[in-house]
Amino acid sequence: METLAEDLPVIVDFSGCPDATCEDMFHALRAQDKITVLRLDGCKNITCEDVRRALPLIGGQLEELSIAHCTNLSGDELSELFCSEFPLLQTLNVSGCEQFSPGHLAKIVFFRNMKNLSQIRIMTG
Repeated sequence: METLAEDLPVIVDFSGCPDATCEDMFHALRAQDKITVLRLDGCKNITCEDVRRALPLIGGQLEELSIAHCTNLSGDELSELFCSEFPLLQTLNVSGCEQFSPGHLAKIVFFRNMKNLSQIRIMTG
């Protein structure tokens, strides 16, 4: 039974909570261990600095990150993070994030490949 629990994803899901703050996010992240899925879809108050400050709480186990329709995030700043952080990240959803250009997305894929990080599937649209 212990093995089954270890294999289940640990999900923190704020999708549908557009007014969630960084403190709400930090509180939820502190309550979990080894988060594998983080969904911030539509969180309009979360900034790049909040994501950067949350890195120690998120840890290195993140496999899926969804920031769809998060309008307060910078493609320039976050593409830098995605190039070097989250070594196990397999899925990144940036649907509705107009601040992520095709150049940002190409940079993420290129640098992750150069650093031999896991392949990433990027969802847009």
